[in-house]
Amino acid sequence: MKLELPRNAEHELQKLPRKDMERVTKKLMWFLLQEKPLLFAKTLTNMLPATHRFRIGEHRITLSVKAYTIVVYKIDARGGV
Repeated sequence: MKLELPRNAEHELQKLPRKDMERVTKKLMWFLLQEKPLLFAKTLTNMLPATHRFRIGEHRITLSVKAYTIVVYKIDARGGV
């Protein structure tokens, strides 16, 4: 699988404290290496285009999967998404 970070998601990632940014990046790469990464995700309803979310520490990553590509839409503190 590949990872796609639109400009707004990349900006949100870069705004995180360095330690959190490294943790989120490392965990996203780990998800990409899994055969079925959505087994670790929760399904979202009424949040299109995002269809799933990952929880990484105190952050929530909203995403969708399109043709073997994970597209990240938002990276935010839990409770803020």
